[in-house]
Amino acid sequence: ADTVSLTIVHPATSLTVTPTLSTVWIGATQQFAATVRDSVNALLTDRAVVWSSSNASVATVSATGLVT
Repeated sequence: ADTVSLTIVHPATSLTVTPTLSTVWIGATQQFAATVRDSVNALLTDRAVVWSSSNASVATVSATGLVT
């Protein structure tokens, strides 16, 4: 018999980054965290968050959200 496989993915509708506002002084670091939720506010732990800096000469950010 033939079979069909179906994967349903809930779309992310909310992304919250904490802390929401931060000043990172020269030589210091700041850890940021992202929370992804769907339309019924369920936590989506299987979603990848990609961190980046728009100006790496001012600040860099690691794959885990650590800003230096």
